[in-house]
Amino acid sequence: QREGWTLKVVPCTWQDCLQALQNHQIDLMPDLAFSEERARIFAFHQHPALHSWSGIYRLEGVKINTMLDLKGKRLAILKGSIQETYLKDLLTDFGVQSEFVAVDTMASGFEMVSNKSADAVVTNRFYGDLKAAQYKLLASPIMFQPTQLYYGTAIGHNADLLKAIDQHIEAWLNVDGSPNYKTLQKWSSTPPQTLVPSWAWWSLGGLAAVLLAALLGNHLLRRKVQ
Repeated sequence: QREGWTLKVVPCTWQDCLQALQNHQIDLMPDLAFSEERARIFAFHQHPALHSWSGIYRLEGVKINTMLDLKGKRLAILKGSIQETYLKDLLTDFGVQSEFVAVDTMASGFEMVSNKSADAVVTNRFYGDLKAAQYKLLASPIMFQPTQLYYGTAIGHNADLLKAIDQHIEAWLNVDGSPNYKTLQKWSSTPPQTLVPSWAWWSLGGLAAVLLAALLGNHLLRRKVQ
């Protein structure tokens, strides 16, 4: 609004979005993580729009606490995402073999885990924390690949757009009430899913009741002795 731009949203799968950006069929692509490889074909502004990291989401009862637990697991991962190559290389360094299932959308990856077609899904923590409850998934303790996210353009094009974005992001950084602050607050407001299963809470409640009864019995016994 401040720049007087007219925005047109172009729906596409992630891989098709990258191709369309490279072919100048779209002007801007949000949520684009910087990498040296991408910098050869895409242009980025200076100030990151967002800081994020990657996580792994799974059904309750599926043990994934460390990278070693991914051995033999079937992992849904977004085709063309920066996590795909990174995680494959990382698991190779750990000597862990997993089966990667490339999906066109993050939603389809979550659906695969929900219907047990995959053991876990790999995604950025913003999408994961927002959608985990909907698909009844839990975040594993594994966090990896901290990234800076940008709006990207085809290299050599739309430099004016990147300059304008930089100016506004710089002005909004760490300012309470700024559009940037309000947006982050809105999309980060979903509370993280607990890793403690429901039966554990019932067990703790039962133990508390037993302890209370024992203390009461001890108190009554002391009074009788007196």
